[in-house]
Parts: sequence; C-alpha cells; structure tokens
Amino acid sequence: MGKGVRAARVPARTVVSAHTRPANKIDPGTRVVVEAQIVELTGDGRARARTGDGRIIDCRCAQGIDVGWLRAALVVGPVDAEITIGARGGSLWAVFAGPEHAAVKPEHVSIAASTSIDLRCGSSTVSLKRDGRVRVRGRDVITRGSRVARVQGHTVRLN
Repeated sequence: MGKGVRAARVPARTVVSAHTRPANKIDPGTRVVVEAQIVELTGDGRARARTGDGRIIDCRCAQGIDVGWLRAALVVGPVDAEITIGARGGSLWAVFAGPEHAAVKPEHVSIAASTSIDLRCGSSTVSLKRDGRVRVRGRDVITRGSRVARVQGHTVRLN
C-alpha cells in the first residue's frame, strides 16, 4: 500500500448498487475485489454483476473490456468476472469466458487511433494513416467482387 492509503475490510452486507445505498460507507480510496457473474448490460453501458451471495452491483466497464463481445456472450449465458467495489461504486475490470463462450463473436468491431493503425500477420500488412493513405502488402494480394470490382483514383497505376 502507498503512504497514507489505509486498507479496510468491508463488511459483507455493504452493497453498492444503482438500486440501494450502502449500509456502511467505504473509505475513499479503498476498493474491494469481488468475484461475480455479469448477467446484463444496462441501457447506459454499465455491466450488471451478481455476486455469489446474490447482491446486484452495477459496474462501470474498464477501457480494456470489449463491451461488444460481452453483449454477444451474455446471449449465451452469464460471464464470470472480477469486479471492484469502492466509494464511487463498482468497476468491471476482468472477464473470464467459459467454454460455452468459445465461439462468441461480437456483431461489430471498431478500431480507432489518432495517428495510424497497422495490422500484421507474418509478412502481410495493412496500414492506415491519418492523412488517408492505405497500404496493403503481401505475397499475393487478391481483390474480388461478387458484382463489381472497381479501381478508382486520380491516377491509377498498374505495375
């Protein structure tokens, strides 16, 4: 623990939920790790967790949590997780997919960056730059359209 930070044991009856206020206040700066299952995503994007003793805790999701995957996984069933509870409420920071979630894929994936995105697999790359440049490199690059395949640009160079 850092200097000035005091660890406190939180009684089991302390609940942090969107529906109830905690019976005992949790010291600011203190968080307690709790095993839970995510059972729902709320309309405002929070994860609703159910602890082993049946408490319901609404949690903010950490940036590293793929909410799209979590939404798809919840269709299959609850997802094991570790959450923390503190004075400001619950936070979801880790999810653990079970075997029943092995084939779950999100409906949509979005990757965003302010400068560039590079995808690499072996000697193949796809590179996107902020100024609009897109570069695809690989041993064999194939494009195919089931209806129309179009190459359009100010200047089009072939070889």
